[in-house]
Amino acid sequence: MVAGCLALGCTLAPVVTVPEAETTGYDDCERAARDYCEDVVGARDRDSDECIAKYTFQCVSGASD
Repeated sequence: MVAGCLALGCTLAPVVTVPEAETTGYDDCERAARDYCEDVVGARDRDSDECIAKYTFQCVSGASD
């Protein structure tokens, strides 16, 4: 096996994978707030930023309306 690989000029290289990016609770809350504001509230542009900030804060702090 090794002799065949050397005869063909093969090289062995380790398999390297990129670890999954870890998300925080804040990231999850911000993503959920963004989806909520776009899909449910229908906020756009400037209103969208305010909506996302409001619902991200509520999610992170555990507050509700």
